[in-house]
Amino acid sequence: MDVVVHHVELSLWNGVPVFVSTIEMPRRINDPPLAEGELPLAEIRVTPTELFESLAVEYDIDPDAPGGWDELLEIWAYAYRLGESSEEQLADPDFLINAPTGAHARKARLRKIRKFRGAGRLRGLPGRSERRLLLGDAQGLENSAEEDPIEFIRRTAPMSRPHMRVKAAHVHRERMKMRALRAGRQSAAQGVYEHEEGQAPRRDMRLYQRETPEELEAMLLGHPPVPPMPGFENREPPSFLSRGAGAPSDTGVYE
Repeated sequence: MDVVVHHVELSLWNGVPVFVSTIEMPRRINDPPLAEGELPLAEIRVTPTELFESLAVEYDIDPDAPGGWDELLEIWAYAYRLGESSEEQLADPDFLINAPTGAHARKARLRKIRKFRGAGRLRGLPGRSERRLLLGDAQGLENSAEEDPIEFIRRTAPMSRPHMRVKAAHVHRERMKMRALRAGRQSAAQGVYEHEEGQAPRRDMRLYQRETPEELEAMLLGHPPVPPMPGFENREPPSFLSRGAGAPSDTGVYE
């Protein structure tokens, strides 16, 4: 099953930088052929530009390593088409919140995606889409135009290692907090909830100026850093952030 991206616009929407993507809906094998001049169904997807940075942290994918960006884009394009409910995800031992590591979750996720898409692939078609969507008060900053939309995302999505280190600490804390609650250790997680009350609000991004890593840390983690949760492993898990940029990683999937 192919996913075809026709056009991507980088916009500022409600103070948040987003990619507005026009994506052709995959055709099923039994669908009748399109009539002359008929356009295939499409969807408009709005994606915060920072999502790819977050996916890299959650799934332990180094965007600078060979195939790293391909995996990020594959998860972005296909994962939500799997049709999983929140209940199914929470019950899945390989899902992000349950998996022992981000790398474990990545392999399991890619296995499901590749089984679903079969021989399909993610493709970008250059040129302005005929179904371009203007998001009310969104401020258009740049668009893919004649550039491959997939390459446009790669080029313009933020990938800051200092910011990703903060996000990695936040993801790790959320995993530990969920495990504490599931194990009946409410008292272990309670200190985290109380600590989060000191988080700073997000800065106004109407000028398209991103928060510094320090500001992001105050927003996600609060100050001082969250205390350890008694009885639970609280060290940072292995991550591409502890390796050199672009270092090869285990990119296989579970068979």
